[in-house]
Amino acid sequence: MRRLILIIATLLIFSACNSAPVANPTSAPAPSASAPAATNTLPPIETSAPIPTLAVTLAPTDAPTLAPSSTVAPTQAPTSAPSTATVPSGGAVTYTSQVLGISFMYLPHQGGETVGTFESGDKVYVFAGNTPPTQGQWVQVFQKAANDSLEDAIKKTLMKNYSPQDCLVVKTSNPVGGQTNPPSYVFAKIDVPHLANEPLPTLTAKAQKCPQPYTAFGGIAYFMQDTNHPDRFLFFSIGQYAILSANNQPWQNSIKLLDSGSTSGGTSNAYLDDRSTAQSVITSHVNALNLKQYLRAYSYWNLPPGSPSAPQSFEQFQAGYANTASIQLKIGTVTGDVGAGQLYYSVPVTLIAQTTSAATQTFVGCYILHLANPAIQASPPSHPLGIESAKVQQVANNVKTDDLMSHACEIQGQALTPTAVGDPANIDATRYLDDRSDAVQVLRSLFNAVNRKEYVRAYSYWEPGAAQPQPFAQFQQGYANTASVQLMTGAVGSDSGAGQLYYTVPVLLVAKTTDNATQTFAGCYTLHLSRPEIQGVPPFQPLGIRSANIHVVANGAGASAMPQSCVP
Repeated sequence: MRRLILIIATLLIFSACNSAPVANPTSAPAPSASAPAATNTLPPIETSAPIPTLAVTLAPTDAPTLAPSSTVAPTQAPTSAPSTATVPSGGAVTYTSQVLGISFMYLPHQGGETVGTFESGDKVYVFAGNTPPTQGQWVQVFQKAANDSLEDAIKKTLMKNYSPQDCLVVKTSNPVGGQTNPPSYVFAKIDVPHLANEPLPTLTAKAQKCPQPYTAFGGIAYFMQDTNHPDRFLFFSIGQYAILSANNQPWQNSIKLLDSGSTSGGTSNAYLDDRSTAQSVITSHVNALNLKQYLRAYSYWNLPPGSPSAPQSFEQFQAGYANTASIQLKIGTVTGDVGAGQLYYSVPVTLIAQTTSAATQTFVGCYILHLANPAIQASPPSHPLGIESAKVQQVANNVKTDDLMSHACEIQGQALTPTAVGDPANIDATRYLDDRSDAVQVLRSLFNAVNRKEYVRAYSYWEPGAAQPQPFAQFQQGYANTASVQLMTGAVGSDSGAGQLYYTVPVLLVAKTTDNATQTFAGCYTLHLSRPEIQGVPPFQPLGIRSANIHVVANGAGASAMPQSCVP
């Protein structure tokens, strides 16, 4: 058995990398992301809605109880990083993914090889040496109903199109012989009917009738649930060799599930600033209200104050939520339509507000959102997807609102089927991503815009007044010969002070030029956000890129060329 002992270079959350003004990636062929296949493919053109003629707008004075939850500490402004790596005593690195809600330890060097990690979608890969990250060992995180057993969750998630006679979901004890696990951990695997001592080729052939790669023989592969966290379960693909953590234990034995973030009536208190879809804009708007980030909430309205369909001034908008403690949001079937490069969306909603005096108020209505197709926006500033008008009315608290939502939008286009959440790291042109929820999402959005040739949008991710690239015309020209970009990110570092938040992101960018040449870049981006809860005067300034230091590296260098850490 191949055993790798890992001792990776110390990855500290406050990392060190030059943050000189960006070696403008605009002047180099667009960097690229080794991102997995397209997911969440919801380009705005797929979710538009006809121009509505709604005269009544939702202003805080219409619904004074639609106010934010007071349960969130200001420190929960954008998470310091979707994933981090820190070094505890003993030399083992602790990898933590706040997005997936897991952490584990590994030794960063073993047998003369460096071990690394790569998070993509719902998986984290652990790999050694020059092994491509996605060919290493990995853990995948699945969601489940809290009252389902591990076996039932596996059947519901993976076995719908497979014969229960050919594929068996069975409990197993400790999948790694001689290892000790917490008593709350339970295990299972997908097996096939077989005789004792049946040869491996026969078992492998039978396994092909079952879900792949979750049915495997000749190596370690298993499912795990921590009964203390019944909303999730994990799958491990390990194979026939060990990557160790502390105390000579394999890394997968150090896995821990993190407590889920608190929620307010189904609306997560994790920072969300996502304009990728109509649903995400409304969810972000309510998220900002629940976090008492009123200027951010106000920023999701596209129209200037005083417009017939716009809310009041910011001061009136904020005062209207003075008596609101929290809001729950439910979204109905979104419809949309397109015309002359303009995209419109109709979003039916139910809003359940808790007041500061513990009263409950229920509202049903319709938000109308608009986006000028980013591909035809020719000069800054960028105009993102935003709210154009709303009509919301109070209803009885005990009423079933689904039927009311189905009639809430006066003008409806084609019903839009929600796109399944796929690989969040995918940034190719089939997906529309405009997300400033964290530093990595900002960079993914930047290069997604480059891949879609939406250069005004790409330019908008740079912070106003910072060490931006050249003027917009030069920025756009810098990508004239770029066909596509792939992006790989490392462990995000963070720092804060005096209400300011800074994030550093190591990157590897692989660009394809229009003549099919490959160019590879590595370096660091620095991003900045003034805490949203202390921003008090419009316009709201979202998380944006402050500077970058990017340089050319050898093609094929892989993740080893990416800085292990950066400094703001």
